[in-house]
Amino acid sequence: MARQSFEELLESLRGRVPAEPDHPERADALRLLRAGRAVAEEQPVPRAWLRRAEGLLAKQRPSRFRLVFDTWFQPQPALRRAPMSDAPRFLRFEGPNALDLEITAVPGGVRVMGQLEPPGGHDAVQLRVGDIEIEVPVAPDGTFRTKKLPRGSATMRIGAARIEDIPL
Repeated sequence: MARQSFEELLESLRGRVPAEPDHPERADALRLLRAGRAVAEEQPVPRAWLRRAEGLLAKQRPSRFRLVFDTWFQPQPALRRAPMSDAPRFLRFEGPNALDLEITAVPGGVRVMGQLEPPGGHDAVQLRVGDIEIEVPVAPDGTFRTKKLPRGSATMRIGAARIEDIPL
């Protein structure tokens, strides 16, 4: 005689089909059946509580931006007037907002200019390069501009969202 399938074993434990007493998965099936009955007896969580919990988690969960464009990785024309190191670098990120960055070399470092789309959602962005951490105000039109920053790997925070390892 062939062994019962797991589904048949569950049905036998519920009394719907004859039981196979020495089935190797009998103990697991009994635990699963008891757990299912316990869950069925519980009252559902009210929908308002679930929506409130989802809202709280959404506010706490950091969002991620993803790089969608970087001039460093785009084909360059055969003839260039300026060396690559002097040319501004343009980056575009998508995430909770769209973010455009222009990184321009200045004597002794770089300057970062940015544009958040849609504008008006944030008062400031935070930038960290090495030990330097600054907060840069965002204008009502969504633009911001840093003073001179050292070259290095930067982390930017915009509200709960962050962008890591931006090479400056």
